[in-house]
Amino acid sequence: MGDADKPTVMEAILRAALTVGGADFCDLQVHDRQEGALRIRAQHGFRPAFLSFFASITTGHPTACAKALVTRTPVLVDDVTRSPIFVGQPTLAPILDAGIRSVASYPLLDGGPQPLGVLSLHYSRPGFGRGAPELVALGAATALKHFPPDGDGPGHWYNFTL
Repeated sequence: MGDADKPTVMEAILRAALTVGGADFCDLQVHDRQEGALRIRAQHGFRPAFLSFFASITTGHPTACAKALVTRTPVLVDDVTRSPIFVGQPTLAPILDAGIRSVASYPLLDGGPQPLGVLSLHYSRPGFGRGAPELVALGAATALKHFPPDGDGPGHWYNFTL
C-alpha cells in the first residue's frame, strides 16, 4: 500500500464516495470480527446524534449496512420511507433526522471468508442514478485489505470534510 496510512486511505475512500459515488453523506464501517459488529471509522456529513446511534451495528439491526454485511451483496434502498428494512423500525427516525432519503450499502470483501466492512453512501433525495458507487466500493475493499483488522476501539472514528 506504499506509505499511505489507514486514516489517509479512509479519507480517500470518503472523497471518492462523495465525488465519484455522488453521495451527499457517507460512512465507512469496519467489521469488528470479535464482536461481529460494524463500527463507524470514517464519515462525512453526519451530526453527533447520528454517529452515536449508528456507532456500532450488529447483524440484528434493521439497517442497510447490516443486511449488506449478512448477505455480502449490495443493498440499495431508493426510498427509506418505503423500505421494509426501515419502515416501522427504530432506525427510521434517525435516518430521516439526518436528511437521508436513500442509501446504498456495499459490503467490502477481502476475497476470503471474512468481510472487511461496509461502505454506505447516503443521498438526500429518493432514488439513484448518480455517480458510480459500485466502483468506489470495489476500490475501497482493495485498499482496506492491505491493513490489519481494526483495533481502534468502539468509540473511535475519523471525521473527514471536504
